[in-house]
Amino acid sequence: MWRILEMRKQLYIFIISVVLVIQINLLAQTDQQSNSRDIPQNPQLQPDIDAVPDTLDFGEVVVLDDSLQQLLILNIGTQNLIIDDLGIVGNNDTLFSVVNPPQLPVTILPGDTLALTVRFAPLSPGNKSAFLVITNNDPDSNPLFVILKGRAVLPDIFVTPTALNFGDVVVGTSASLSIQISNTGVGNLIVSDLDILGANAGEFEVTSSPPLPIVIAPGAPPEQIEITLSPDSMGIKSAFLSIVSNDPDENPVFISLSGVGTEARITSSIAQINFGDVWVGEDSLTSFQIWNEGNIDLVITSLGLVGTNSDQFSLPQLPNLPITLAPFADTLELFVSFNPTTLGIKNAQIEFQSNDPNDNPYFVDLSGRGVLPDIAANPPTVTFDSVLVGDSAFVILQIQNTGTAPLTISDTSLIGSHRGLFEVKTLPQLPVIIPPDGNFIQVELKFTPDSVGLKTATLQFFSDDPDENPLLVDLFGDAVQADIATQPNPVQFGKVRVGSDSVLTVQILNTGSATLSVFDTLL
Repeated sequence: MWRILEMRKQLYIFIISVVLVIQINLLAQTDQQSNSRDIPQNPQLQPDIDAVPDTLDFGEVVVLDDSLQQLLILNIGTQNLIIDDLGIVGNNDTLFSVVNPPQLPVTILPGDTLALTVRFAPLSPGNKSAFLVITNNDPDSNPLFVILKGRAVLPDIFVTPTALNFGDVVVGTSASLSIQISNTGVGNLIVSDLDILGANAGEFEVTSSPPLPIVIAPGAPPEQIEITLSPDSMGIKSAFLSIVSNDPDENPVFISLSGVGTEARITSSIAQINFGDVWVGEDSLTSFQIWNEGNIDLVITSLGLVGTNSDQFSLPQLPNLPITLAPFADTLELFVSFNPTTLGIKNAQIEFQSNDPNDNPYFVDLSGRGVLPDIAANPPTVTFDSVLVGDSAFVILQIQNTGTAPLTISDTSLIGSHRGLFEVKTLPQLPVIIPPDGNFIQVELKFTPDSVGLKTATLQFFSDDPDENPLLVDLFGDAVQADIATQPNPVQFGKVRVGSDSVLTVQILNTGSATLSVFDTLL
């Protein structure tokens, strides 16, 4: 088979040479010599071949790549055009080929066209050429020669540096580095795509580049590409820059990208401190710790109290600022005190200013309630109404805690000029603690008067109420007694005749302060 192809190739070369000689000789021959050719009987009826274009120029094609061009074979004559053979000859004939050639022979009717696709697939750099030889029945263009040519190029991409290490980059900031792309080959280097791939591709970005595609001629100045790392979290970051080009043996080129996202990360042992109930005028002290869970030094530049009730809290023993805490090594202990001056819930915050990019400022919430007990008597005064001398009366007194802290009653006592007529009959064992918010105890009081009249005393309750200690409950007793009298007294009948009688009326009066009951009379 190889020998047949070689003989065919030599035959085409020979035919080309002969045809060129014949064309030269035809110009010099006389009419008589021209009559020696085989001329059709009717010169108006003959096929006429034409090729569009008459030269296929493939331009620059990268080595080991290929390029396709279309060639049109036209029959502009008046008889059927018959294509008997298609062949490619010349120094670089093996680099050109007809793609899916038609089955030969093929007939092209007058006015019709045959489309051929020709491929150029160079294997080495340089200018390449050949001829497409079309054997046909056109009496004056047989064979027809179409020039095939192209330039095989071999661009060679060169990138420096081949890796970018951004080092430490603080989270929330950016750092940029550049690479340069050069063409050390033959023919234009075409960079068609720049893409970032890998685990942390989203944190790297091509931030400066010529518009794509980037065309770099051989020996031209390098093109600069800028890549930026903007870490959004702490830790090692890695990705690759993929450079897609027409370099036949280095496509794509991968550039390693790496860096470390760094941040200081302030952390506290507790996010909220609740002091609970603290008596007004007293203080409660606690402490907590601050440390750095980042991977660079945490620098605290200021800290202080802010918020609605910041004046109710204090920070004793503050360190000198700024203070630096190494990652997972240093710990700062802070003390905070709650000093309520009024009743009620108090809120504030400790504010830290630092180089933490995510929590700046950082807050620790503070809360507490200022409380006090508040003693009250119900009723506020005790009255014993109309108690007979020698009898006893009883009244129940409630002692309440209307405050917000437990109330402790430690002792009681009776004072006043008539204190002996009053008595605390029943009372819980002292000391007694009364819970806040309206809770109470009951105290039973007794009044036993020994004479008529208003009797008074005061019952004292000693407790931890800061502004009513002792609590004074006034006791009033109205001692009453009936007092019988007659009028007239004595009763004077005067002189009465014997055997006669005299009647006088005697009034029984109650001159006392209690009801008089008369049960009987005797003479």
